[in-house]
Amino acid sequence: MNSNNQFSREIKLKDPFNSYWNEILSRQNVGEDLYKILSIDDFIKLKQVVSNVNNIITLQTTLKFVDFLFNEKIISADQRNSLKSKVLKTNANTNGFDVDFYLENCKFDGIIAEVKCNIPVAKHSFGANQEDGIIKDLKNLQTGKTKAASKNTSNYLKFMVVLESKDSVKESMRKIIKKITDGKIVEYEQITTLSNDTVYVVYIPTK
Repeated sequence: MNSNNQFSREIKLKDPFNSYWNEILSRQNVGEDLYKILSIDDFIKLKQVVSNVNNIITLQTTLKFVDFLFNEKIISADQRNSLKSKVLKTNANTNGFDVDFYLENCKFDGIIAEVKCNIPVAKHSFGANQEDGIIKDLKNLQTGKTKAASKNTSNYLKFMVVLESKDSVKESMRKIIKKITDGKIVEYEQITTLSNDTVYVVYIPTK
C-alpha cells in the first residue's frame, strides 16, 4: 500500500500482476501444464493482467529515459528524482506527452517526450498503423498537442523515445525519419548540441 496515499503508477501496474501470478503459483500441484489448471475465470483475469503489460513496458522505458537524460548531463540528479516522481504519479492514460517536465532557471523551458515501445510487425519496418502513430507523435512534438494548445512548448527540448526491442527497430525508425521532410528530426548522439527546434530520437535498450 502507498503510505502517503498518493497515486503510484508503478503500484497500480505491479500489484495486480503480482497478485495474479502469486495466486496461481500458490496452488497445489502446479507443474508445467499451467493451461490444465486454469479455469475460464483465471483466463479472464489473465487477459486483464496482460492488457497492462504494455503500460508496464512503457513505464519502465520512460524511467530508463530519465536515467538517460541524467547520464547525458541534460538534467541534474535532483531533476532526475523530481522527474521520476512525476512519472510515477502520472496515470498511464493521462492526456498530454509521456514526459512533460519544466526546467527552472535553464536555457530551455522544459523537456517533452513521447515514448514508443512498438515491435516492428514487418522484418525491417513498422506496420502502417504503427508508422502513422509514430509520425503523429513526432508532429505533436514539433507543433504541440491540440489539447495542450495553451501551453507553449517552443522552447522545450523534444525527444522521441524508442524502445530498441529488436535489431530492426533502428532501421524501421530511420525509414520514418527519412519520410518527414518538413521538420528537424535526428537521432541523438553524445556529441549533439541540443536545440529547441529539433526532435531527437533516443533508443532505449531492453536490458
